[in-house]
Amino acid sequence: MTNWTILKQTAKVDKEDVEVECKEITWRPASEAELAAGSGQFKKLGIPTFRVLFKHNRSDDTEFFKVVAQYRPRKRGEQPEWRVNLHHPDEVKEKQLLTRQRTTSVSIACPTGDTVIVKSSTGTHPIESFFSRIFPENLRCVGTRYTVEKLLREAITEREAA
Repeated sequence: MTNWTILKQTAKVDKEDVEVECKEITWRPASEAELAAGSGQFKKLGIPTFRVLFKHNRSDDTEFFKVVAQYRPRKRGEQPEWRVNLHHPDEVKEKQLLTRQRTTSVSIACPTGDTVIVKSSTGTHPIESFFSRIFPENLRCVGTRYTVEKLLREAITEREAA
């Protein structure tokens, strides 16, 4: 028995809400700058994106990990490829604390100024190197890694076939 659980997500399929383990993301929340410029609350994503959510059973229900796959070029003008990213749970830290150097972090200041919400991830990697090297370094549970990889590869295969 594993200590990890794949979390179901709500998705629209033929105008009906269904629970899925791997969701194709088509919208994202607008940033503060976009909202200030008069955009709507959500922005349409222009690139195919899939997300799998999972959590450690001993942790708080609100703390979950995200593996996100996007079909995008590594650099401008390059041929697009499936690139994958692991997002760690958001952490609230005292403002003076530094985050680990090996992760990509975005800090969002709290209104009080005493703490920051740290959003960290592994950064994007090609799908092959992510699942062979990056994912095993970050998640030791082989069963969960295999399930997440299988869900993403099946979703990508279905999309490419369509």
